[in-house]
Amino acid sequence: MKYLVLIMVMFMVGCTNGHQFGKREATQQQEALPDLDTFGAQLAVELGQYVRPFKPNSTVAVTSFFRANQLDNTLDGQGFGLGLALQESLMTHLSQMGADVVEYRLRNALSLQSSADSMLSRELDMLNQRQKIDLVVVGTIVESRDIYLVNARLVDTLHNRSVSAASISIPKIAMWGTERVTNRNGQIIRSQY
Repeated sequence: MKYLVLIMVMFMVGCTNGHQFGKREATQQQEALPDLDTFGAQLAVELGQYVRPFKPNSTVAVTSFFRANQLDNTLDGQGFGLGLALQESLMTHLSQMGADVVEYRLRNALSLQSSADSMLSRELDMLNQRQKIDLVVVGTIVESRDIYLVNARLVDTLHNRSVSAASISIPKIAMWGTERVTNRNGQIIRSQY
């Protein structure tokens, strides 16, 4: 009887240690998630991979990414900032890939303030009125329970036709990390266990 109890205790300790090891592995896998810039680079590569031929020296503009069902509304809550982060990342990676990316937010003049200097603006009256944009990257974000599905299209502005398209899935955990319970925007948020 003593041996039976001893064997059962050893078996239970062995199972507990294996469970702890499995948890540690899962945590290490979650920590290995790529950052948003990596997802932007992946999107840029996919857009460049499936592109139809277009005229040489074509200029490309990259717009903000919006919710697919509200094309004038960005994500809020956990996804806040995702659309702008993708826009900025795509502009960088497409430029690095050799595309002639237009910075259409460039002001007519430098803005000097006491705390910062800027040449960028989103105010139409501050921007150059004439922009040469041959192609534009437009994008939408669809939110599901665990991921953001990001769709991007490279559109020929003369004919309003898509010359390339790409789609990626971004796990929601990539936006906030691996914390289990946190306070965000005045709400208690619990992630998956």
